[in-house]
Amino acid sequence: MAKKVALYCRVSTGNQSTGLEAQVRALRDYCTRNNVTDYILYEDENQSGVKQSRPALDRMMKDVREGLIEKVIVYSFSRYARSVTHLLRALEEFKKMDVPVIHMSWNAIL
Repeated sequence: MAKKVALYCRVSTGNQSTGLEAQVRALRDYCTRNNVTDYILYEDENQSGVKQSRPALDRMMKDVREGLIEKVIVYSFSRYARSVTHLLRALEEFKKMDVPVIHMSWNAIL
């Protein structure tokens, strides 16, 4: 089975749906520009970035751990984690699983 690219986005409150739509649009545009066609979109709405456990984030991490994901693209690290500790732990886990993380705004691979 071919691995997929994970796209992750999040907004803190339900009334930020236009922010979520903007992130989704930007991530999909990024994929189009970079010929990424086989992806899964993980969206957390009304979920604080302080919480380390969020429904879509938990599903994505489960898929990463099961070897279903080849790389993760995030709109912004602030959408993934609000604490440096949480972000560093996640980046270490991605590194251990050999799953690169692309920060879309920077176009950087970590």
